[in-house]
Amino acid sequence: FNDFELLKNSLEKLKLNDASFTYKPEFKERLGRGFQCGFLGLLHAEILTERLKREFGLNLVLSTPSVIYKLVLNGNKELFVYTSADWPESGQILSSFELWTKIKILLPLNYMGSVLELLESLDSKHLKTNYLGTKVELVYEMPLREIITKNLYDKLKGVSQGFASMNYEILDWRTANLIKLDILILGRKEDALSRIVPEREAQKE
Repeated sequence: FNDFELLKNSLEKLKLNDASFTYKPEFKERLGRGFQCGFLGLLHAEILTERLKREFGLNLVLSTPSVIYKLVLNGNKELFVYTSADWPESGQILSSFELWTKIKILLPLNYMGSVLELLESLDSKHLKTNYLGTKVELVYEMPLREIITKNLYDKLKGVSQGFASMNYEILDWRTANLIKLDILILGRKEDALSRIVPEREAQKE
């Protein structure tokens, strides 16, 4: 209880200095009480998480990051889903949409092969390649979930030994065949492990 109150007070203090940071209370059966937090991106999340640990002495349990999805339900009602816990029964869903991005990656030429291999393993569309002397800029389109839930930033830094950099911009909503993937352990559903995935990737996940 004391840790929860400390976390609550710490988030309030961070919010005072950072208007782009959002949070709201959340309860998960296995993890207990906590907060659902919204960040500008992975770097923003990493900085604020580190501040919570260092400045307030908190030991945090972080769940899998997620992105927002848009659903059209029976009766043409729109619903924005932030976590798998909010996902309705499949019989209520007429169509589902996810955000797509344009991503630009700048890297030295000698890492191009490994970075291309990484990008091709994701749900992505190559737009163009710009050669800039000893460097190259790769421009792709991909769903926001590939950047956030697949931890693309860390993987990119890994395959390029830290020499690649990336930025992305949100484009639009596009149709996607999405489902809620539940994980059962000894026959019991573990809500903390549930996630939203494209139907074709459910078995692999």
